[in-house]
Amino acid sequence: MFLRFCAFGLLLGSSLSQPATAFSHAQASVNSVIHQCNVINANFDGSLNQIHHMVLAASKSNNETYTFREMLKQDDSHEFIKAMEKEVEDHESRGHWEVVERSTLPSGVKTIQAIWSFRRKRFPDGTLNKFKARLCAHGGMQQW
Repeated sequence: MFLRFCAFGLLLGSSLSQPATAFSHAQASVNSVIHQCNVINANFDGSLNQIHHMVLAASKSNNETYTFREMLKQDDSHEFIKAMEKEVEDHESRGHWEVVERSTLPSGVKTIQAIWSFRRKRFPDGTLNKFKARLCAHGGMQQW
């Protein structure tokens, strides 16, 4: 089945007489899988069997993850900052926390530390989907 999928992709790719500059998301995904199929098949003896074709479409390397400091060094850090604002607004709208001034806390009480994680989410063909920012509470400090 995998080889049939690659053959279908090769036929589909060869039927395009002119290079296209804009693909639909589905066409771009098919092109990505075809390319990855050819690359992997070239590294082996040409007999890839029993591998589901979508295994090649799920590439973790396309989603770059950054810490706060690394994010600030990126050229598109303003997009991550917008994602941060959305994350905070989402938490506030759901009532996940309440803001408390440190001066009002009783002595000996600690606040829960948090860490930001940033990621560029991509479609299987490598095009940018969205910027994500996640605020994660320090797990060891939470009480249930």
